[in-house]
Amino acid sequence: MGKGSQNKISSNRDWYDQLDRRLHPFSRFVVWTILFQVVFLVYWPSLKAPFVYDDIPCIAANPDLRFPFELGRFFSNHESSMQFDHRPLVGILTMINFQVAGLDVVAYRILNLLIHWSVAVVLGEFIIRLAMHFKVSGGRLMGMVTSVTWALHPLNTVTVIFISQRMESLMVLFYLLSLWSLFKAGKSGKIRYLIGSLVAAVACLAGKEVGVSLLASLLMLDRVCHFGSWKELAAIRWEFYLVSIIVWGAFVSWWMSGERIAELQGMVLSDPWLYFKTECRVLVDYVRKVFWPSPLVFVASPKVPVKWMEWGPFAVMLTLGFLVCARIAWKGQKWVWVPAFLFFLVLGPTSSFLPIPQEPEAEWRMYLPSACILVLFLAGCRFLVRKLEINPRILGIVLMGSILALAVGSWQRATTYRTAVSLWTDNVNKDPLSSKAWVNLGVSHYQQNNFEGVANVSKVLWNLGVSFDDPFTRANSLHMAAWVEMDREDFSKAETLLRQALSEESLGRYRPDFAYTLIRQGKIDEALEQLEICLKRNPEEVYALALYGEALIKSGKVEEGEIAHALCAKIAKNSAPLIEAKKRVEEHRLKIREE
Repeated sequence: MGKGSQNKISSNRDWYDQLDRRLHPFSRFVVWTILFQVVFLVYWPSLKAPFVYDDIPCIAANPDLRFPFELGRFFSNHESSMQFDHRPLVGILTMINFQVAGLDVVAYRILNLLIHWSVAVVLGEFIIRLAMHFKVSGGRLMGMVTSVTWALHPLNTVTVIFISQRMESLMVLFYLLSLWSLFKAGKSGKIRYLIGSLVAAVACLAGKEVGVSLLASLLMLDRVCHFGSWKELAAIRWEFYLVSIIVWGAFVSWWMSGERIAELQGMVLSDPWLYFKTECRVLVDYVRKVFWPSPLVFVASPKVPVKWMEWGPFAVMLTLGFLVCARIAWKGQKWVWVPAFLFFLVLGPTSSFLPIPQEPEAEWRMYLPSACILVLFLAGCRFLVRKLEINPRILGIVLMGSILALAVGSWQRATTYRTAVSLWTDNVNKDPLSSKAWVNLGVSHYQQNNFEGVANVSKVLWNLGVSFDDPFTRANSLHMAAWVEMDREDFSKAETLLRQALSEESLGRYRPDFAYTLIRQGKIDEALEQLEICLKRNPEEVYALALYGEALIKSGKVEEGEIAHALCAKIAKNSAPLIEAKKRVEEHRLKIREE
């Protein structure tokens, strides 16, 4: 190598080092402050977007949030809190959110933005500390660029805008804090940091079940950063991990008693081997979206592999990717183990052999794993720039352009959420086979009294249900067809359609509407029977309670009916179902007086 080339490499390295040294704590504080403002601007179009999907039953119509002094609701099984079932941290935080702001969606999304920004700051600082520990040159710069890129990445928009998914961001926040505390505990095991790690771990586990992988991540980080062998780790840290195992065992036992365990049963993808093959393609697609985040789909349809070529090559690609990281780590870059293992460990509970058949693919699962891919990619870019003697300023310009493009992509994605109809229309256009998206599009049309749109969605759902022999989809199609008939006040035809829907889908989620059609036809006794079944399953379902009170009053049990309406008002004051039920009761009483 000539003297000129050596001077060029030295100059490039000096530029890196000078820029890296400028990122002292105050400079980073300024960057983090600016980042929050940029994130707020990027997500501005979505701040007033309505509640969507699980937000509606779990926030807008959730009676648990109306009782601020009954925190035990978030630690027990409860039908109305399915997204918060055995996830008390997010349930209690959302209850506080509700008590302060009611149903003002802006307040919920600002809190989500604050959590997202906090994760970005913790992520960046954690990467910087790791880089300094392993003496990685340019570590501060790598940590800052990774964090900023991640915070503005379109793949993470769903976790921020979809309010219920604050459980993912909260879980990740405490996941990182637990790792960071253990890292700061050092080999000597400073007690305050070990306790901090356990406290953060408990908060992580109380946020979402995916946090169960944290124990393996703590072991991996401890071994890579502090100990030369597993034997040494066990000899020094056995008390910490014994307590951790007890805590983890208690949480797993508690989770297994929850309502959400039913999600693992009763569908095609509940077979572990078939689910694993499906996830091989899903994982590769996740990685692709880190580099090319398009198309982004809010609720994707499951794509079940049949032939080896539909899953085998993806499994090979994932294996090769991990082996490349392992090779780099063994050659001296030990820090590479951390992001490589974290990627697979965080995704392990949802994307391996444990089947989650109702949702085999969800973009919010890449919330933390996407950061692992980004830090490995940026480290690779840094290595190539030095190896190929590329001017680092060129890399800086490319990175700035990429970050700007990602920010614009996130802003565009945020605009999609402005209305429920625009979100679900975008979803079905990108994934026409997603029956859940079609169902929610039909619900969105119904909420806007667009019954022509409801009728069109009903036809599409029926065709999908017949094509895939899916009773859930057919039942939703019949339910929407019944809505159309109810709007026409043909309650007899609506009753017939809903009877058929109930025969298709055993959960009976259409029972309140079925009872409504019976009440409107004067079949009060049968309506009461149906509503009692609903209320036995969920005693605080507002719509069912309002109808139950109406049916009781019309059957002559006025006092009992008034009690039911009083309970309904306590759960959801001024709710539309209660107002409409009381209006019909007054019309009924007026009619009796006239007769």
